[in-house]
Amino acid sequence: MKYLLSCFAIAACLSLTAQTGEEQQSETATASQPTIEVSRSLILSNGLKVIVIEDRELPKITYTLTLDNPLIPEDDQPGITALVHKMTGNGSENISKEEFENQIKQMGASFSFGLDKNVATGLSGNHDQILNLFSDALLHPNFTTEELEKIKAELITKIEEDQNHIEHTASDVANILAYGKSHPRSMRASAASLKSISLEDVQKFYHNYFVPANAYLTITGDISFEEGARIAEKNFSEWAKATPPSFTFNAPKDPYYTQIAFIDMPGASKSRIIYENLIDLKMNQSDYPAVILANSILGRKGKGRLFRYLTETKGFTNNVTSHVGYSKKSMSTFQVRSTANPEDTENIIKAILEVLENMKETPVTDTELQQAQQSLIADMKKRRSNPVNRADQEVKIMTESLPSNFYADFEARILSVSLEDIQRAANTYFKSDRARIIVVGDGSDMLSALKSLKYKNKPVPVKFYDRNGEPATEPKYTSEIPEGTDANTILQKFIDSLGGRERLEEISSMYMSAEGKVQGMSMNMEIKKLSGKYSMAMKMMGSTITKQVYNGESGYMIVQGNVEPMPEKMINELNITSNVFPELAMLNNNILKLDRVEMLDGRKTYVLSGFGNKYMYFDAKSGLKIKEETVVKSGNETIVSTTLMGDYREVNGIKFPYFLSQTTDNQEIEMNVQTLKLNEGVSDTDFQ
Repeated sequence: MKYLLSCFAIAACLSLTAQTGEEQQSETATASQPTIEVSRSLILSNGLKVIVIEDRELPKITYTLTLDNPLIPEDDQPGITALVHKMTGNGSENISKEEFENQIKQMGASFSFGLDKNVATGLSGNHDQILNLFSDALLHPNFTTEELEKIKAELITKIEEDQNHIEHTASDVANILAYGKSHPRSMRASAASLKSISLEDVQKFYHNYFVPANAYLTITGDISFEEGARIAEKNFSEWAKATPPSFTFNAPKDPYYTQIAFIDMPGASKSRIIYENLIDLKMNQSDYPAVILANSILGRKGKGRLFRYLTETKGFTNNVTSHVGYSKKSMSTFQVRSTANPEDTENIIKAILEVLENMKETPVTDTELQQAQQSLIADMKKRRSNPVNRADQEVKIMTESLPSNFYADFEARILSVSLEDIQRAANTYFKSDRARIIVVGDGSDMLSALKSLKYKNKPVPVKFYDRNGEPATEPKYTSEIPEGTDANTILQKFIDSLGGRERLEEISSMYMSAEGKVQGMSMNMEIKKLSGKYSMAMKMMGSTITKQVYNGESGYMIVQGNVEPMPEKMINELNITSNVFPELAMLNNNILKLDRVEMLDGRKTYVLSGFGNKYMYFDAKSGLKIKEETVVKSGNETIVSTTLMGDYREVNGIKFPYFLSQTTDNQEIEMNVQTLKLNEGVSDTDFQ
């Protein structure tokens, strides 16, 4: 064995998003003296680099095996990396999955596995047993057809769930447009590609890429270098010497001018915005500290320039963050991400471009720089005690071509960044004149505004793509209304689909209870209706948080214990909605009008309006109501409350939705009906 001796400063992993720790208000800081811990390293004959960091403070041990492989192309098998990642760590050829998990539990240890990083943590008294079990699972993985098919099914389900999510679609298309479809950073698994992967493919992939040439085993904790070297040799010397395949890829390029890439998602209640441009940033570059500080000043969560400008100057409530990537393996991206109401999308994009231009043209203030420095330093100190972070730092010193004192001096380097450095970094890395702005949402609500958007007094071109990042034609939103179709025919079909007018008119009362969760807490809702009377109560953790009671003429509300008279506008609406089936009262009364025809999750719907601020969506095929939307304007802000309805079931021959999902300002509440009674369980005393 070849022994090497080095002395490295142990600090925390730096977060390169603008979401870095708690902001601290204090005087300008000076660099503190970092804690120096000695690491010693060796290289096994197979090429595995072993680093031992002795830390006797607690009787704990952490093993981190990191693979610094080149980017992996998945070619005609996108998804194979994710499959291998999930299949690793399910026992070994020598021990079943159940016994493997049982031994981990008995030792009080914790294991996590992935192709590029694997971690095992436990008590130092069990250090030999832990590494023996850990290495066995890695060197002799328990790949089985049963586990392969199970994980395939899980990944396919996740793909199907994600395909209608604006966040996932925006992220996927952003990568495809930035890097190109053949680049490893933009590979996307599909149900077809996953189904095509065999157990032999998985085994071959693991054999090719799980090799020691670029591997680093870091041992951190209550252990001597000699003991760490001994057990590393004992457990990993059999790992056959090999080098992973290496490939070259075409260098990605930014567009020649700023443009919008629009992906239509009919029925989406929000839009997702990702501003991005490519950057070439590595940790060993001299301007690295200035770039991450500029990013923090720009887009720190809840505190950066972007957030303050949108909320304080423009009056929006959107969360917006910026993110800087770095890589020695390929170009990375600078991104700004936000979610918006469709009608606000154009103005959010304008605001992002305005803030970026201002950042490039106007120096930041001393206060902004000091706060960003304090935030980043505080985050470093907070993470310092994490042994996995220690391992990361040791590995990065070797893999990123960093000087041995990189982390020891990093706090001083952060504090030495000047206002001029920040402005230079912004102008170099925030390329607002050659950016892509990915927008995913319902184009019927925003496309005309996007097409009129200007940047530096020039129109911003809009290009169209599908959800796979392929060029698409501009969507058309006009749909012909079938002859003879109007609000009354739609209401009549809805009434017929429920069970028919005659059956519905036999119902004079309804009792419904539903359950759901909000932020992990149980919520119960109870609704009662009786001959034009109405009551609704919501409870959380057994306590009533809101209640509404309407006796047919007047009403009151209880909110957090305070009793308030019901507003006249609500009473006017309850004159109709207090009926068990309000649509009976709306039929042939010229209350509603057919507003438009709209596609919703692939279904043609008729949208009726005219009742207050509500929009009602009826499935053109089944006739059932599947969505309600309430739109309220409050100053510069538009608040959209959406209720989805599904899982219709029959009760006494009449269909009712048993699933309700309400979303207001990014807060989603899903409720499932537990009890529904007709013509029983309700009396006049319930409305007093």
